[in-house]
Amino acid sequence: MQSLPKRLSRCILNGEVFKEGMEYFSVLDIDGNRKDYCFQCWESCENKGDGHFWKGKIPFRKEKKSRPDEQAFQIFKEIKDHKKKFVLALYLQRKQQLVRRTHSLYECPETGELFDVPKITLSPEEGEILAKEIHSLING
Repeated sequence: MQSLPKRLSRCILNGEVFKEGMEYFSVLDIDGNRKDYCFQCWESCENKGDGHFWKGKIPFRKEKKSRPDEQAFQIFKEIKDHKKKFVLALYLQRKQQLVRRTHSLYECPETGELFDVPKITLSPEEGEILAKEIHSLING
């Protein structure tokens, strides 16, 4: 699986720094190259290219939010099993540590890291077994 690039800290065209609350547009081309644009540059860009497009917003830093599950996020980044990775992505999305950007791309809004996690259909029994396995991995 190829490594996907993080969000840039500034617009690729005019160099404007992305600040909290600012909207941006991202393009991931078919070769895995990522370009991030500020709103003004995106509007004026005529050739947006081929690939995946999405709109994001730089999150505001919160004083106190639900405690992130660092253990689950670390396991998510390291695990190779596609089914477990998909279930962990859904868990981390619910914990607001990941945001689904396209059909299979998830982004960590804090760092801009992208993860390609293909959607997998699980039977209820299989989901229950995976949930128990993941619970034991996280709680160790």
